[in-house]
Amino acid sequence: MRSFDYSGEEIRLSRLIAKTYPDLSYNRIQKLLRERGVKVDGVRTSKDGLIRGSVHIEIYVAETDFNAVYEDDNIIIIDKPRGVPSTGKISVESHFSKQGYFLCHRLDTNTRGLLVLAKNTKTEKLIEKSLRERNIEKYYRALVYGTLNGAEKLTAYAVKDSAGGYLKVYGEPVPGSVEIKTAYKVIGYEGDNTLLEVQLITGRTHQIRAHLAFIGHFVLGDNKYGDEEINKKLGFSKQQLTADRIVFHFDKKSHLFYLDGKEIKL
Repeated sequence: MRSFDYSGEEIRLSRLIAKTYPDLSYNRIQKLLRERGVKVDGVRTSKDGLIRGSVHIEIYVAETDFNAVYEDDNIIIIDKPRGVPSTGKISVESHFSKQGYFLCHRLDTNTRGLLVLAKNTKTEKLIEKSLRERNIEKYYRALVYGTLNGAEKLTAYAVKDSAGGYLKVYGEPVPGSVEIKTAYKVIGYEGDNTLLEVQLITGRTHQIRAHLAFIGHFVLGDNKYGDEEINKKLGFSKQQLTADRIVFHFDKKSHLFYLDGKEIKL
């Protein structure tokens, strides 16, 4: 399943889906509608009607093809599309588990980008250990609201609100909080907004989105941590966050040492 929120000008449902997911052909979208494989605000529909106001769209499409960016005997790295869950009934994990592969980390459903899967348990354990020990560098590209300059390493404290699926960020330690670290550098501008390269130093759910919003520069298209009205005004219906680069570091005793220093990018 793919899902997204839309707040914008009046638009036909099929055109909105095609605009949000360019990999879905017109014929496939029409078939999904005929088979009632689309929900608008929780209600299945077969009509290609006009979408008005703020809505939540769910598309029940089976994901059977993922673009492999890199592959060898131990790992495969894929480019996960926006709207595809990392885990769940219809997800990256459910698709690749049929081939005996193991998902080593996750991306938010509406974040596109590089996901690493292991082809054996030995590799799975080593990659998960390397991620915990920060020996695998993960970089993202984010278009954020407003103007930032230079580069900075941010430190804050976060508490996960499991019930609300939300990461609360604070400037000082609070009961139950964990330290989060996020680094960024400016790589360009789009009008009054800033394009960043972001390095995820610690790895908490929603960390980049929550941390950048905390400093007043939310990821455009993100209505959970950002500003829905601003996103609507600027025309951003999709989250402008992509996991676009991974750098591996393994020691000589590791069976993955051949990947040491290797950079994989979109």
